[in-house]
Amino acid sequence: MNNIIFIVLFLIIIIGAFILSRLKMIKATRAIVAIFYQKNAFTENRAIMPEELRINSRGFLSGIFHSRDYLPYAIQYLKKADIIQVTADGRLFLLKKKLTASGIDNLV
Repeated sequence: MNNIIFIVLFLIIIIGAFILSRLKMIKATRAIVAIFYQKNAFTENRAIMPEELRINSRGFLSGIFHSRDYLPYAIQYLKKADIIQVTADGRLFLLKKKLTASGIDNLV
């Protein structure tokens, strides 16, 4: 009986961790898209520098005491989906049509 309870609790914890990480990723994606909307960065002319996305690299000790930062993962995800484009000089802009076509805008 104890083994069954242990297995069920273990599965609940694993599923909960997966759902929590997914929710944090959605929140980070919302934050990134909101920054592009605030800056009106939808064309190459209005593209923003990566520093404007408020991505701070953490040191080792800071990483131990704080939760994971999902903003860099959200940017990578949006780049792989070709929603965020990179200009020749390294600036970033958002393609609204690709965001809408991907269905991600329903999450954000």
